[in-house]
Amino acid sequence: MEKQPKKISIITINLNNREGLEKTIQSVETQVFKDFEWIMVDGASTDGSKEVVEQHRDLFTSWISEPDTGIYNAMNKGIRMAHGDYLLFLNSGDCLLDDKVLERTIPYLGETDYVIGNIAYGKPDNVTDLCEKSFDIGHRLYILIHNYSYPHQASFMRRALFDEYGYYREDLRIVSDWVHMLDSLLLGRATVKYLPLVVTLFDPNGISNVRREENAKERKQVLQERPILTLSQKLLDFHLENYEMVSAMKGNKFFLWLFRIFFYFWRKSGKHAHTILTDN
Repeated sequence: MEKQPKKISIITINLNNREGLEKTIQSVETQVFKDFEWIMVDGASTDGSKEVVEQHRDLFTSWISEPDTGIYNAMNKGIRMAHGDYLLFLNSGDCLLDDKVLERTIPYLGETDYVIGNIAYGKPDNVTDLCEKSFDIGHRLYILIHNYSYPHQASFMRRALFDEYGYYREDLRIVSDWVHMLDSLLLGRATVKYLPLVVTLFDPNGISNVRREENAKERKQVLQERPILTLSQKLLDFHLENYEMVSAMKGNKFFLWLFRIFFYFWRKSGKHAHTILTDN
C-alpha cells in the first residue's frame, strides 16, 4: 500500500555537532503529534554524529551521511528527499520548544505558503516579537530589507515554493534562506500567515550570527542584484529619517502606497521571475 503523504517534513542538517544533534533529536522524538516525516542530512561528520543518527535511525524517514559543499547544499539535499506539504528546517542544536508544538501547529497549516511563528533565543523567555502586523506588505519590506529575515527555524514553508521559486542558492554561504524569502514573499506572490506560537528554541551559535561581516556583505550583494529593492531601501530610509514630515504630508500610509505602486509595475513587467535551481 502506498504511503499517505505527510503534512509536515522536518529537515535536520548537521556537521560535527553531536551534542546539539542529540538535543534536537530528543525534542522531536518526544512530540505528541507523530504523523510527520523526518529527513536527516549529515555532512560526513567525524565527531560521532553519524553514530548518533544510526542509533536513532528508526526515527528518520530517510537519512544520509556524506560530504556536502555547504549549508545550503545540505538543505537542498533535504528538500529533494522530502515529500511533506510543509517543510520545517530544524538544524542540529535547534529544539522544538515543548512536546506539543507540532500538535498545536497542525490546525494552522492549509493553503498558505508560509506559516511563521516565533523563536526563543537560547532560553524560553527570550522570544521574538512577531505579530499579525509583521506580515503586511510594509512590515515585510522593513523586516526583509532592513532587519534580516523571518526565522526559518519557526517557518513552515510549502514544499511547492521550491519548485516555483527555485532551491536555495549555493553560491551564497550565509543568506540564501533570506534571499528565498525576498524572492517569494516580497518580489513574488507567496502568501504568509502568523502562527501565534513559540516554535523553536534557537541555537544562537549559528553561522549567520557568528559571521556578521560576511553576512552583511552577502546581503548588500543580493540587494544590488535587485535594483527595485535598492530603490525601495532608499525610499524606506527617507521615510524613517523624515517620518514626522512624511506623516504630516501624507499620513502613515504614504510609503506603503509607494511600495505597492512600485511592486505592481515590477510584477506586471515579469522581472520578478528568477531562474529555478533543479536537480542536475
